[in-house]
Amino acid sequence: MSLLKVTLRLNRLSVALKRYTLFTLFHIHIMFFKPNAFESSNVRNIMLNPATCQVIAQFKGNDKTYLYENVSEEAITEFFFGEVKSVGKFVNTYCKPNLTTVIG
Repeated sequence: MSLLKVTLRLNRLSVALKRYTLFTLFHIHIMFFKPNAFESSNVRNIMLNPATCQVIAQFKGNDKTYLYENVSEEAITEFFFGEVKSVGKFVNTYCKPNLTTVIG
């Protein structure tokens, strides 16, 4: 990848991250990013960690919190850049096929 492409991608990431709030989970310094605003008919809350390829999701009508691991880093990056149009389809396509743990 050329230096120009890397620079452009980092600039886009910087702009994209301004739309997210940084969270730490369980005080073990695993950083998750939460979108400041999104609309979904099924997903109440979503947090993403591109470094560990993990996604945490809560669904409407369900009090459980799910941790999805081995989520595609590319898919998480696309979510950050606003290229994902449906949060529910993102979870169904990229998260649910992967390992799930109920954490709350």
